[in-house]
Amino acid sequence: YRVEIAIPKDFWNFKNKSVISATPLKFRNPKFKEEGFTYYKIQPDFDYSKDIDLVITNNVLVAVKKEVEITLDKENPFCFFLNSIELILDLIDILGCKDDCLIFCGEDAQKSLVKKKYKNVHSELIQPLKKFNFFTSRFFSAVDFGFKECKPHIFIVTNLHKAPQTMIDPYADSIQIVGRFRINHNFITHVTNVNKNIQVATESEITQKIKEQYRAYK
Repeated sequence: YRVEIAIPKDFWNFKNKSVISATPLKFRNPKFKEEGFTYYKIQPDFDYSKDIDLVITNNVLVAVKKEVEITLDKENPFCFFLNSIELILDLIDILGCKDDCLIFCGEDAQKSLVKKKYKNVHSELIQPLKKFNFFTSRFFSAVDFGFKECKPHIFIVTNLHKAPQTMIDPYADSIQIVGRFRINHNFITHVTNVNKNIQVATESEITQKIKEQYRAYK
């Protein structure tokens, strides 16, 4: 189902149709304009913003360990969101939590970790959580965690030098990540370093790259 969302062929066969999204981004498909869609934006009449601690550092692993030690909680778990298996393993090593952690990732990464003798690796959500829990981007959105027995501490981890794919969109990814727990969570912390050499592509360059990738895929 998730794969078909990228190119929703059946969607356009219906006479009456709608699209609903919690974090809507601008639609690029010209059919939305051609078929005369009406746009409705539902805006809460209350302040739904969340406080977040932003930690800028030169050493991401050490900074995460320091933040965990400062806020060590015997009752509630830590949930780390970072799109890098390598960085997850580095964090597990520096936190010394290999025997008290869960890793949630895609099927391919799961198989690879099992071969490396890592236990408690899952491609689907399970309960209860352990003290330290790691989630790749597969779990950033579209999953309702619903952990009622605990109030997890949320860590978003970004390393722009070692794992550029851990960079997130603050207008979509961060909202989705926190939204996995609805209102049942404690503090939110984003630990990141800075890379001033990142090249920002123009919209036309991105569009051209996507077209080339799609042609290669086909």
